[in-house]
Amino acid sequence: WGVPECLIMVLNLALILQSITSNGIVLRFYRAQRSRLIPLLYFSISGWDTALSVSTLLHPIIIILLKVRSSALLVSVLTLVNYLTAGLSVRMSVFGGMVLAVTRSINILHPFRVVEVGRVRGAMHTYLVLWTVLIVYDVVWISNEEYLSRPRAMYKHLILKLLP
Repeated sequence: WGVPECLIMVLNLALILQSITSNGIVLRFYRAQRSRLIPLLYFSISGWDTALSVSTLLHPIIIILLKVRSSALLVSVLTLVNYLTAGLSVRMSVFGGMVLAVTRSINILHPFRVVEVGRVRGAMHTYLVLWTVLIVYDVVWISNEEYLSRPRAMYKHLILKLLP
């Protein structure tokens, strides 16, 4: 390992810790106000961003385990957990941002129209269930493709799948 790789890993960990801290502050601020729509959206977006930050912590761990030739099953399971959490949290955070933008637009264009919190929660839960089913199906497919014995190939495959 060279100096650039170690420096990148240290800076990555510093950014992850800063992200977790910042999102923790937002979660704490909006926790008691979740019955109203806008605080609910900010709370859920911040929660999904925190989940993404925690899943990003697995990247350096997986790379270190790949370098030291650790157990293939352990690396494969960590990679699948990382794929599940990163995939869900990115999609849900973006969806929450979109719902927030649409809600703000409705509030600007029609100031006396009320967007119901229950409908937004229903949409978010439906979206979460849809993506959970699709990502779990993907994980089952990958597990059947015998990637569990080849964690490097699985890691590369899953990272490429997350790219747009």
